[in-house]
Amino acid sequence: MVARLKKLRYPLLFAFFAAHFTVAALSMAKVNGKVWHRSVAPALDIYARLTGVGAGFGFFSPVIPKEIQVAFEIETTDRGTIRTTLQQETIQEVNFRVGNMIRLLNRHFYQKKVMRSVAASLAASMFARYPTAKAVTLHTYVYDFPSLQDASAGKQPEVKRVYSVKFGRSAT
Repeated sequence: MVARLKKLRYPLLFAFFAAHFTVAALSMAKVNGKVWHRSVAPALDIYARLTGVGAGFGFFSPVIPKEIQVAFEIETTDRGTIRTTLQQETIQEVNFRVGNMIRLLNRHFYQKKVMRSVAASLAASMFARYPTAKAVTLHTYVYDFPSLQDASAGKQPEVKRVYSVKFGRSAT
């Protein structure tokens, strides 16, 4: 049995890597899961999520997604105004979750209720961190890249403010 497995080791490895890179290529090509037989699609979806090959690989795209930054202005009763960013306010282990929150903001720029809800959640965390805060203003910026044609004409990337909202501490 062991000898037989050793003999099949390379063909099995080849088959695994071929399947892995096929799933990755289909993900990059944004092939919809509906092309698969319904018994195979859930397994491929789980595999793609577990390994990361289902991430879409947007960095290969000629249209670069916008980089988002979240900044806060915190007005306190004792220290004046504190300016900080979401990334500065978290420990390194939390930065992955922070990235998810920022991507959520990116997906819902045009849905005012969702934006306000996410912004309120982030502002609430700043009120918790700074107990003397009387107001928190959240600003969302995008790092806007020019198109390839504009960049070759000399246009530089720029930071644009796309959303701002101010929250005050409610009386308890």
